[in-house]
Amino acid sequence: MRGDPPCAPNWDNIIREANKHLVGPALHVALAKSRRPVSVPDDAKAYLRLQHDLNCERNARLRTQCLEAVAALNKAGIEPILLKGTAILWTATEDALGLRMISDLDLLVPPEQLSQAMEALLSQGYKANFKAGDHAHAKLYRTRDAGTVDLHHRPPGPAHLYQGHPNSAAEIVDVAGHRARIPPVTDRMIHLIAHDMINDRHFLRGSIDLRHLLDLRDLIKTGAVDWSALHSRFRLRVLPWAFKLCLINLRELLRVDIQDAAASGFLPRVLYGRQIFLERNPWFRRIEPVWTIFRLYRRLQGKISA
Repeated sequence: MRGDPPCAPNWDNIIREANKHLVGPALHVALAKSRRPVSVPDDAKAYLRLQHDLNCERNARLRTQCLEAVAALNKAGIEPILLKGTAILWTATEDALGLRMISDLDLLVPPEQLSQAMEALLSQGYKANFKAGDHAHAKLYRTRDAGTVDLHHRPPGPAHLYQGHPNSAAEIVDVAGHRARIPPVTDRMIHLIAHDMINDRHFLRGSIDLRHLLDLRDLIKTGAVDWSALHSRFRLRVLPWAFKLCLINLRELLRVDIQDAAASGFLPRVLYGRQIFLERNPWFRRIEPVWTIFRLYRRLQGKISA
C-alpha cells in the first residue's frame, strides 16, 4: 500500500489480507503506480484488476443512488452532510471511482429535519430499519440498489466530541444540480478516527482497518488538517489513547509523516504492539486478558459514547 512491495511476496497472503481490509482495489492501483517494477503472477493481477473494475461499476451505481437520495432531500429543503466514504464518492473523479470500497451511503441531517428526511426517502421506495440511540437514526434499503442508506442525526463517535461544534461549517458541493455538504478536512478526520476506534471498537479489540487508514492518509496529504483542533477534541476518557494509537498506525504502517509528539506515549505504543501481535497471532484473541480489563474499565467509566 506504500508503493514498496517486498522482494519475495506471497501473493496469496497479500490478497487474503487485502480482502480482509476491503482494500483490494486500492492495492491494484498502488501496484500500478509503484516506484519500481513489480512481478505479479498473472492470475493475481487479473483478480485484482477484476475486483477494481467491479468495484468501479458498483461505486457508479452507488453514486447514482446517492444523487437520487440527495435530490429527494433537496426537494424537501434539506442539504445533507456526507460522511466518510460517501463524501469521497461524491467528489471522486472518474479515474478514481473504483479505488475505495464503500459499504453504504452515510447521510447526516439535523435532528429537527429527520422526519422530513425520512418522508422524502420513503417516497423513493425505501424501507427502513430503525436504530435505537447512538448516532444513526435508520438504515434504509431497496432490493434494486447496490447498498443501503444510513441516515444519521449526528456524526459517529462519542456525543461530547461534537458539543459546541456545529455542522454548519460543512461546505456545499453541487454535483449535477444536487446540493450536499462535505465537512472540513479536520472534521472528516475526527469522524473517521471516532468511527474506526470507537464505533467499530478497533481500539478495544486491538484490530486494524487499513481502509480507514488509507482515507486518513489521503486527508492528511491535503495539508488542511488542524492538528491542534484534533488534539483538543480527543481529550476525554480513553479518546487521547485511541487518537494517538491511530496516528502511530499511520506512521508505522503507511509511513505518514506524523509529528513525534502527536504519535507518542507509553500506553499507545504498547497498544500498537498488541495490535501487531494479534494480527500475527489471531488465536490469542480467545484468551487475551486485556479485553477483559478494558471491558471492566468501560463499565467503570460509563459508556464511551455517552
